[in-house]
Amino acid sequence: MIWMYFRRKAELGAFDLFSDIDSRIAHLDRIGKTTWLLCLANLLIGVANLLGGRTISIINLLCAALLSYGLGRIHGKKESLESERLLHE
Repeated sequence: MIWMYFRRKAELGAFDLFSDIDSRIAHLDRIGKTTWLLCLANLLIGVANLLGGRTISIINLLCAALLSYGLGRIHGKKESLESERLLHE
């Protein structure tokens, strides 16, 4: 495995690994799918443990709630990028 490090001078502005909007949207889609799977798994485990009478299931349900909040943020960023893409086309 080869590691590459990218640097940019601070006076040139912020560094973005993804230069175009379509690749940013695709990146957010991949993150969203992974986060959705983790949220669903935590939700299912939390509900199963709750029905089994375990009080530790609250941790899984809390994780599912936090992940769903993150999903909302990702969805908002993706929508703003899509509207920006429509503006430029």
